[in-house]
Amino acid sequence: MQLYYTPGACSLAPHIMFEWLKTPYTLILADKNDLKFKKSSPMLAVPTLVVKDLGTLTQCGAILRYQTTLPGGDIFGANPEDLRECYEFDHWECFLTGDVHPAFFPFFSPQRYTTDDREQVIASVRAAAIPLVEKVFNVLDRHLSDHDYIVANRMSIIDAYATPMFRWAKISLPDTFSKYPHVTRHYSMMCKNEGVQSAMMQQDILQ
Repeated sequence: MQLYYTPGACSLAPHIMFEWLKTPYTLILADKNDLKFKKSSPMLAVPTLVVKDLGTLTQCGAILRYQTTLPGGDIFGANPEDLRECYEFDHWECFLTGDVHPAFFPFFSPQRYTTDDREQVIASVRAAAIPLVEKVFNVLDRHLSDHDYIVANRMSIIDAYATPMFRWAKISLPDTFSKYPHVTRHYSMMCKNEGVQSAMMQQDILQ
């Protein structure tokens, strides 16, 4: 299996999962000019996972779900016989994909939201990301106030998925991140995990 990644992007999540599973994989730095990557990922997005006999998988949440089907992966997914737990997994995966991840878009990609490239306009677009991040982090912090893990009272794909997003806030929006003690505690816990440490080291990124 070949995992295309960008350092620190949400592709960190399936990278962490591979470290947890001890599944053989090849890590490939995504290059938007590389024809092989273009063919694998028409949206030029990471993560992209190429699996023999299965083809190309895209979308982080879907890749994480696939990884729960690999040997040993079921302990990181929902119990299929527990309908409430299945809902909780779906709920938080959708929340991370549809609310948390997009909240950072104006900060990291302000050019998507304006045709005016003046410095003050770009700065204004970036500033608009802060209340969006605060809104979703309020939800997460409140939830984590009485949970060690995001779902199922155990380490799961949802914790792996949240880790790069929590890191974005810590590195890029430290004043915002510091407002959320339970998010901070969760991220600190994840950073002590050997699989997380290994993935971050391979990507040469700071905690």
